[in-house]
Amino acid sequence: MGIFSFLSSLVIPAVVLLCGISFLFGRGAGTRLGLFMAGAKQGLRTAAGLIPTLCLLMAGIAMFGASGAPELLARACQPVTDLLRIPPQILPLVFTRPFSGSASLAQLNDIFAQYGADSYIGRCASLIMGSTDSFVYIFAVYFAAAGVKRSRWAMPTAVLTQVFCVIFCCWLAGRWF
Repeated sequence: MGIFSFLSSLVIPAVVLLCGISFLFGRGAGTRLGLFMAGAKQGLRTAAGLIPTLCLLMAGIAMFGASGAPELLARACQPVTDLLRIPPQILPLVFTRPFSGSASLAQLNDIFAQYGADSYIGRCASLIMGSTDSFVYIFAVYFAAAGVKRSRWAMPTAVLTQVFCVIFCCWLAGRWF
């Protein structure tokens, strides 16, 4: 067993030990423990407040995927994607990725099963999964938790970044791999 695997096996026990030690030292100073408890209560209130947002988002993601909308959008965008040399097989992944990380991971698995991980399509999909994020989910959760009512330029910037990433990833997969 190498030194790095040995050290990595000690990380979780060390974190648990440090948490226990900090709890014991904090117990003597009532203010620290009181602050911890107040923070934990606020965290639970925030989590409970996010439940309706998460339920709505999960239902919307399920309806989006079950409606066949990603495939319909892929067919509608095919002239543009042909011009940009983006394989149409990855477009359902591209349209699902902003909404759900787990649904897009399932689509990535389907792409790997059908075309292979080392194919041009598989490499494009891998690069897209690694360089993009489920920003609609992130905005819904974090903006709801912070009480943000207007996101201003956050959503348009995220969409443009996503489009750039898709184009660049497909160019990179064709150019370097």
